[in-house]
Amino acid sequence: MSMLTETITVPNVQLTFDQIVTAIRQLRPEARLKIQQLLAEDDLSDELVDLALMSESALAREWDTDEEDEAWSHLAQLPSL
Repeated sequence: MSMLTETITVPNVQLTFDQIVTAIRQLRPEARLKIQQLLAEDDLSDELVDLALMSESALAREWDTDEEDEAWSHLAQLPSL
């Protein structure tokens, strides 16, 4: 059976990221490679990265202030994760 015709039907199921990774790791190497190629070709992911990079300087202007530091200073007292 071709890896492109392999299907699984799971109606109304929510999967965690770890469950998805586990499922992908169970695929044949050819299928994993196809997933990797599809993700690498995904223009949407590139657009999201570009958007995040463009937003960084605008957000820094808004958030990199003494007022913001004071507003969030209580978080420094929380234990680190």
